[in-house]
Amino acid sequence: MNGIEKACFVIWKMIQLTFIFHLLSLAGLIIFGVGPAWQTIVTLFLETPQEEKHYSLRKAIQLWKSCFKEANLRFGLFALTFLFLTFNLHWAVQFQSLFWFTVSFLILIAMVWLTMTYVYMGFYAVSYEINLWNNMKLAFISVFLSFKSFLLMLGVLLGITLVTWQYKGLYLFLTFGALVFCLDFVTKANRRQVDGVIDER
Repeated sequence: MNGIEKACFVIWKMIQLTFIFHLLSLAGLIIFGVGPAWQTIVTLFLETPQEEKHYSLRKAIQLWKSCFKEANLRFGLFALTFLFLTFNLHWAVQFQSLFWFTVSFLILIAMVWLTMTYVYMGFYAVSYEINLWNNMKLAFISVFLSFKSFLLMLGVLLGITLVTWQYKGLYLFLTFGALVFCLDFVTKANRRQVDGVIDER
């Protein structure tokens, strides 16, 4: 494939993943669907050969059912903690002082760390048979393995969020597939490093 064909091929696969995400989110009535839907498209991406043109909807549904409980638990903990931090950030920015500015900054850092940890947990849930607590510890450590990877991951999260905010239609057709592709790319080095350490043991 030439450059244009390859780009179209990748975009088509992103569209498929985004469509599957929305379909499975609706199947879980949004609240109970988002976590398993995200885990499903991450698993599909990692387990489907890159040269395949289409993702299997039947396999997606099977994966969604199999990870439903675990993925909801993981997403529920993430969402509740994120909402708690958001609430505290809202109150912290109401006060005008250096102390509260520092508190607000620390809460923002915690929110970024939490989001990155959740992303790594999704990838590790595919790679390893691991319980929630050990997955959380492994993901937490992974965030800090490389400052370069941290910045790249932050750039991907902010970049896709800002582009989606600017062009709202991308949310329906491309956003979540693009997140999986880009986050896989920027976290791959850290995940390989973790794989090497685990293999040595």
